[in-house]
Amino acid sequence: MAKKSIKKANIVRMTAIIMTPCLLLCAFACASNNSKKVEPLKKDMYEKATIETVTVQKGDILPQFSTTLSQNPFEHYNYRIEGKDLELETLYVSVGDYVEAGDILVAFKSEKISKEVNDVSKKLEQDKLLLTHTQKLKGIVESMDTSKMNEDEKKSYQKKLKGYDDTIAMIEEDIKLKKAELSEKQSALDKCFIKAKESGTITYVNKMLLNGQVPQNSDIITESCGEMLFFAEISDEYTFNVGDKYEAESPTMTMNLEVSEIEKDETSQKTKVYFRPEKSDISFVEGEKFTITIEKDPLIDVVYVDAKAVSEAENGRYYVILVKDNLYREARYIEVEGFVDGKAVIKSGLEYGDEVALK
Repeated sequence: MAKKSIKKANIVRMTAIIMTPCLLLCAFACASNNSKKVEPLKKDMYEKATIETVTVQKGDILPQFSTTLSQNPFEHYNYRIEGKDLELETLYVSVGDYVEAGDILVAFKSEKISKEVNDVSKKLEQDKLLLTHTQKLKGIVESMDTSKMNEDEKKSYQKKLKGYDDTIAMIEEDIKLKKAELSEKQSALDKCFIKAKESGTITYVNKMLLNGQVPQNSDIITESCGEMLFFAEISDEYTFNVGDKYEAESPTMTMNLEVSEIEKDETSQKTKVYFRPEKSDISFVEGEKFTITIEKDPLIDVVYVDAKAVSEAENGRYYVILVKDNLYREARYIEVEGFVDGKAVIKSGLEYGDEVALK
């Protein structure tokens, strides 16, 4: 009779082992396809299974909020010099200089163009003097008293006036042509002075300029224009206020920023926060990836576990796979306060020291 009882007990125990995973499957049959599935243990009765687990912890958590900043795009102006027979006269800028719109960046000179401008200018001045002189002569003739003139004298008078009018018209036409020519020559001379189109920062200077040479068919100077402004789109995990100051870091530098503007997007429920450098002399930083890291309020004496061990069922509830001493697994619903820095803060369902499966 004793042997039979022992055999029957073994059968009951084996039945329980077989049935338990089935019950687990039924309990989570409604779980989402995207959630982790609770699968039965596939092992022989006396075979040990290797399960990757983590231990539920208890203590303080010092959470951080970190966000990577984007930068407002800059507009770039690439300056070139056109024309031959040019020499470098003066280079006024270097990389990093801030310039105002209209500032001369570099000046070139051309003896040929300068001579042409001087020649045309002299001829124009001569024409103007000749015009003034001719107009005075015409005025003298016009002041004559024609009432005492005979017919021949009147004809001669009219002929002189017409001659002066024709000469004046010719000189005026020549002056017009000379002005157009001078404008053209002056325009060519003005091109020897490269001026900033807008206020901005010099970000490139051709090395040939630094060596006193004149580059042809290539950019000589690049100016980058735009407001030095960073922004980040965040959810409600942290609250920013205008005037708040933060330190932003990139792989190569650190910068102090101040919140300048905050925009709330009601559609996406995200907040766009704008940051401006505290120092006004920082006018250009491009290509740097800045990150702001903020220490949040600490969580004191809380129970927590690796967030990878927590799954969400289709019904919206969280659960874990609790691993017991005999390596059997049990699915258990838990309540989560929140997720912080890769950790799930447990409200109920787990205790310090519990072992839960990662997979």
